[in-house]
Amino acid sequence: MCIRDRCYTLQENEERQSNEKENQEKSLKEQIDEQADEEDDTQKEEKDEAAEEPEAPFKGEHSVFKIAAHYGWQGLVHLILSNGFDFLKAFSEALEQNKLHLATLIFKKVLYLSLIHI
Repeated sequence: MCIRDRCYTLQENEERQSNEKENQEKSLKEQIDEQADEEDDTQKEEKDEAAEEPEAPFKGEHSVFKIAAHYGWQGLVHLILSNGFDFLKAFSEALEQNKLHLATLIFKKVLYLSLIHI
């Protein structure tokens, strides 16, 4: 084997190794791209499912007070209470939803109204 042949084989080996590295890098990039595409597809599917079926916070019929209390619409809660909604029912619905601040507000309002009527 002459020196020239050895040089060619060394160059061929270097080329082959660089080609292998490039192929490995390409395959890694392809795998990463495929995983990213799969994640994007699953996120799109989840968004589509969520958009198709919005879940109601309550099933069945409920009072407007309960819905207003759930969403924290305090202005509407005050309007409902001032228009004659039953305080006991409002108090129990506030406690059912763990809205303790609203329950104390209702309790204070009942005490205030009872003081006025005396």
